[in-house]
Amino acid sequence: MKLTARQTYKAVSFILQNPFFSQTSVFKATGISWGRMNEIVQWLVSKNFVEKRAKGYELIDPAGLVSLFPLYRNMASLLVKKLPLRLSKKQAMERLPKKTVLCLDSALQFYSSYWHSDRICIYVGKNSVPLERIEKEFMPLTGGNMFLWLFKPDMPLETAKANGFTITGKLRTLIDLACDNKSYYARDLYRQLWKLRFEE
Repeated sequence: MKLTARQTYKAVSFILQNPFFSQTSVFKATGISWGRMNEIVQWLVSKNFVEKRAKGYELIDPAGLVSLFPLYRNMASLLVKKLPLRLSKKQAMERLPKKTVLCLDSALQFYSSYWHSDRICIYVGKNSVPLERIEKEFMPLTGGNMFLWLFKPDMPLETAKANGFTITGKLRTLIDLACDNKSYYARDLYRQLWKLRFEE
């Protein structure tokens, strides 16, 4: 089961955000075919990520399910460009066009105080600002040591608003971090999404 396939991802992301669910709720929320949805749910049950209950199903291992995404997806392969800017992080953030979608650690900083990085990560292209616009805005300002990382979105983007910025939603931020080998930075997201806590 390829978790990053469009239909599979729609179902799995819904289930990860709705740990108590029915097949009907998945079907109505995602619009994927009943047969495909049933196949996905039965696969999750067979792999012990989900258990059948009297009135539907329960997600019992969300962290284990998230940990499978890096088998099919690597953020390094989605990296379009790194721009070394002669700006501070604050200055660069202020210059980002309105439709820019922040991702990875740049989104995480709005959900958690645990981790702050010295780079800015954004999605460019579909459902975000075009690559050409970012290049036009920032290419004249290259030559410094604060990096703007540009990624192409490979799966549907779920976004949220935070302090005037558009950022990836909690689940997508967590999945992206897992696919960037940085899921250990996202302990607050595990707690916020599923009340999971990890030992220090």
